[in-house]
Amino acid sequence: MRKSLVLITGLLLLAGCLQSEAVEEATDDAPDDAGTEQTNDSTPAPGDDAREAGADDEDDTEIQAPGEDVDPSVAANSVSDFGLDFFHGLVANEPSENVISSPYSAAMFLMMFLEGADGETREAIADVLHLEDPYDDHLVASYQALAADMIDADPDVELSIANAIWANEQIQFEDAYRDAMVERFRAAIETRDLGSQETADEIDQWVAEQTRDRIDGVADDLGLPDPMTLVVVANATYFLGNWTDPFDPDETVEGQFNREDGETVTVPMMEDWANFSFVDHDDFTMLRLPYGESERFAMDFILPGSAGDIAGFSQSLERDDWEAAAQNLQGRPVEVSIPTFELEYDTEQQLPELLSELGMGVAFDESADFTRMSKDATWMGDVIQKTYLRVDEEGTEAAAVTAGDMPVSEPPSFSLDRPFVTVISDTENDTILFLGQVTDPSE
Repeated sequence: MRKSLVLITGLLLLAGCLQSEAVEEATDDAPDDAGTEQTNDSTPAPGDDAREAGADDEDDTEIQAPGEDVDPSVAANSVSDFGLDFFHGLVANEPSENVISSPYSAAMFLMMFLEGADGETREAIADVLHLEDPYDDHLVASYQALAADMIDADPDVELSIANAIWANEQIQFEDAYRDAMVERFRAAIETRDLGSQETADEIDQWVAEQTRDRIDGVADDLGLPDPMTLVVVANATYFLGNWTDPFDPDETVEGQFNREDGETVTVPMMEDWANFSFVDHDDFTMLRLPYGESERFAMDFILPGSAGDIAGFSQSLERDDWEAAAQNLQGRPVEVSIPTFELEYDTEQQLPELLSELGMGVAFDESADFTRMSKDATWMGDVIQKTYLRVDEEGTEAAAVTAGDMPVSEPPSFSLDRPFVTVISDTENDTILFLGQVTDPSE
């Protein structure tokens, strides 16, 4: 049962923030200046100082909330539905490992490619994101509204979302795409030599700043520096929240955690006997721990009814199951024992294959159409996600970076290794001066 707590925690950490009901209720009251933080210049010092959730980080690159007619629930549903598909695929590839995913970060990353895609490529990405009309003008606005709605929703919770694009000099973005990235996604767009170590270091520095030093090595994972890389696209999502009712560290004791392989490990277990939001639902029980005074954000812990196949349970978990359980949560006295943990997870190079299996294969093929991004755009290359999750007596800290690149088109090959024709001419008036055929240059 070792994974019964950890795997589902990773799935629902951010998905719990994206419930349609919560989003819809908050939409009408979303302030016009709510936005997504780009913390390039205002990032709190990493480490222990970052523990204070809700730090007031002012920045002039915040995403502005769109008009009131934009429905953020479209994006919320997209993130949750895609997130479960995404999680199921990761668990299938690593059924016995800790798996921590960020559906929100991955979906935001894919939306940046959707905006630049056309034809079959656009339809495929939209289908993977569970979006009905890939050309609906409100799709990007819905994601914009969702981000703006969540970002300052709770002063006790720090949620920052940042997007960035690094491009070499070979690519010229379409004006409409650049405008969408800058104005709606608030993406920082930089022209850089992607074949230089300096640029690779800059990308890693950006990741470190956006995740409070919780994630590193992204450039290396993408194979940078590499002069054959055309574009790098990245999303960073950071979450820091304190429990509404923190656990007493003095009550934390060493306890046994039973792994599925029959081994037991000793871990610190937070213990409490109090009223908790709890439900016994079908083949699992669920406990919800809220953050801050408003309790808008929460972490759900899901424990399967039987031990022995956490991967099978994780892959069978559907959004309807989770939503039904969430709707039936009730406050009741519960004796809880929850491990403290700090985990890092790296999808490594499995995402291109996973996203292709979900239906996005065309985006990774030379036939991909990203002409709305640029006439110079090629196809999606490497895609990775790296995540960090810490749970302790005070609350939760989580960070995720989803990043990917586009390769430079392979240069045409021209090798005179067989008979050829040669011409010497006046290129002004097309007069042929010499014309020859070479069948054996060794003679």
